[in-house]
Amino acid sequence: MGYNLDMKRNIIKLRIVFWHILAFCVFFFVYRAVVPSGHISYVYNFNKENSFISKLTPEERLRPVENNSQKIIGDPVYFSLQTPRKFNNAFLEIEYKNNKSEINPIIETGILVDGDLWRYKLKPLDNYLLDKLSETWDFVESGDTCLFISPEVATTSYSSLDIFLKDPPPSNQIATYNYKLNLNYYIDNYSSSTEIYNFDKEIRGDYQILTYIDNEDLFFDFSFIDLNKNKDIDPVDIYLYYNDQIIESRHLDDDGIENDRGHESDLRNIDFNLVNMPTGSYKIEVHVGDDIVTKNIKTKQKKLSFLNKLWVSNVLENNFYVYTDGDIFHVKTMNPGSRQEIKFASSTLDLSETFKQYSRNLKASTTKILFQKGDIILAGNGVFSFGLDSLLNPRIKNIDSNFDINKTNIKYIVAKYIKPEKIGEYFSNKVYFDLSGAYREDSKYSFIISIPGLDTKDGDNYVEINKIKFDLFGLSLVEKIKTLFK
Repeated sequence: MGYNLDMKRNIIKLRIVFWHILAFCVFFFVYRAVVPSGHISYVYNFNKENSFISKLTPEERLRPVENNSQKIIGDPVYFSLQTPRKFNNAFLEIEYKNNKSEINPIIETGILVDGDLWRYKLKPLDNYLLDKLSETWDFVESGDTCLFISPEVATTSYSSLDIFLKDPPPSNQIATYNYKLNLNYYIDNYSSSTEIYNFDKEIRGDYQILTYIDNEDLFFDFSFIDLNKNKDIDPVDIYLYYNDQIIESRHLDDDGIENDRGHESDLRNIDFNLVNMPTGSYKIEVHVGDDIVTKNIKTKQKKLSFLNKLWVSNVLENNFYVYTDGDIFHVKTMNPGSRQEIKFASSTLDLSETFKQYSRNLKASTTKILFQKGDIILAGNGVFSFGLDSLLNPRIKNIDSNFDINKTNIKYIVAKYIKPEKIGEYFSNKVYFDLSGAYREDSKYSFIISIPGLDTKDGDNYVEINKIKFDLFGLSLVEKIKTLFK
């Protein structure tokens, strides 16, 4: 009898222990899902798979994980963060080692903010160029922003960032990194014109135009067709910017042709005709898919350049020129009939393969490039123009991986950048992201690690990642309940 009673008591105790364990497990998983405090951390140390932070991809740009770290050998790589709920803010900390800082001078990380255009908002992790300049240039700090001052002008220069911003030097002496600097831009001895200029080079896909007006109307007339080679809806949206603010916009709906079998749409137009506009530079963004071709651009503006990228779809004549002020030039084609020899001032580039990007470093301040055929995609870190007289780049010089201070007239650099911390053989830096504007799908935020110039062909070059850590902040459970009641 006593034995049976002891057995029952032991069974009851085991059940109590079991139910406590079960309750704890339920509470733990609910807590991880709800995050009632509004703050949680996730760490990926590469020693085992992580339920929240994914592996780095793609594999061909990585070496296998070894000694709880992984080496990146190609640019860029991606990873994602899966969260049980939405958060407002994130601090991303990455611990890394740069094998060849001179070749990989810039390391950045970013979060996906546009899932359609695959656009990431990048933040700096490591800038070897600025770190080296800080050893010889003067600098003044203001929070997370720093003004670097060349020794050539240091004795007669600025004592604070505020003084610099109130009375800046000429724009051609300034460069920026991760900082938006808005300065009024004027062209000396500029004369307006009432003549209408006709740009008859066909442009495929999206692009950005830089232009300038002074005592004249702003007039642009764009003509579009839809190639109808895919089944996607192809609207046209155009935005006009002044001082980085949208001041006008235009929209065209899809042409309505449902059977997209290569039947081109009729020609359709969008125009801007604005009077009494302030003097200065303007930017026009044309947001379209690759099925849209701009057949023609008519404008009264003498200055017209294309920023960073240009897909010249077709030309009325062969052997046309493009001018650029960038110091890096990329070109590729997807059309076998557009393979050609591209001519520079004193050299050539053989565009002999389709789908392969060819690159060239340019040494002149302005380079004239001769093309034999169209249907080519141009890219670079400057502007492109079809005429030397129309070339315009009012933008402040931006520091990128190809920046060489010795080839410029730069005397001042404004950078929003915090130098990484040395931890043993690794470096560590932490960046902040506002998650309210981030793209989130299937409970995941997508991230990128960008190391411009890192190429899998250079087997000795790599950036080693030792740790990825997230600190996430959002509404607490109490705050969330309060907002529901409100």
